[in-house]
Amino acid sequence: MKRKQRWKPFSQKLINLLEQSYQTHLIEKTAEHWIKLDSNLEVNFHVMQIRLPQRLSIRRNFLSGIQVEYKQSAHHRSLRAQLYWLQVDNQLPGAIFPIAFHPVPPPKSIALDSEPKPFVDISIITRFNEHSQVMQFKYFMVLIQEMAVKIDQGFLSAVIALFTSASDPLAVTQKTNLIDQDMEALKTELMETSMTDASRLSFFEYFHISPLKLHLSLSLDSGGDESSKEKHEAVPLQSLHILLKSIGATLTDVDDLIFK
Repeated sequence: MKRKQRWKPFSQKLINLLEQSYQTHLIEKTAEHWIKLDSNLEVNFHVMQIRLPQRLSIRRNFLSGIQVEYKQSAHHRSLRAQLYWLQVDNQLPGAIFPIAFHPVPPPKSIALDSEPKPFVDISIITRFNEHSQVMQFKYFMVLIQEMAVKIDQGFLSAVIALFTSASDPLAVTQKTNLIDQDMEALKTELMETSMTDASRLSFFEYFHISPLKLHLSLSLDSGGDESSKEKHEAVPLQSLHILLKSIGATLTDVDDLIFK
């Protein structure tokens, strides 16, 4: 709906009601202009307006999965980034949990009376002045909704195998030498940076990060063909399997354990 020159979403309950009536309007091609949906709502899909409880313009729009808005003026910059849905599927055969990661929808009693909320919402407003070296954050907010992580041993082993190369003595030696060279270069760079440190100070007027709430489910079962997996299982995966087994099924097999 358009109110005060800005488009705002309806509550989820009204969105469902309007969408159902709109689909009926498309199928039946109703000639009647004004349709009474309930005792306090009348809508006209021909001109996309409602006249009860007040006359407002409406529009039907798909919800963007990712939305980023950036604005800049002479002394301010603003960034608004929203991620409405993020889901990771476990497509291994015989997976215990087909969905490894997904946001947790709010309870229906709350969701129906409120507008759709993004999974991740980041808002940053900064003020800059050419005569000052201080970075001023007038507004810094990060909101993250509830999320669920469901992992079984097969999925965990597949992820580790993706980043674990085959054991080759020559490759391991070369990797060790490269790591040593990187560590030496990093130490030199850190010493030079600390001696010539001219980093800018930052000042926050409003800073807020929402508390996280995580639903964790973990299973030691992997599903699928175990014999074919054991043939190609690398040493790190065998070590992980032994570690999980040594902890015990009471601590490792969990279902919907909540972390706050």
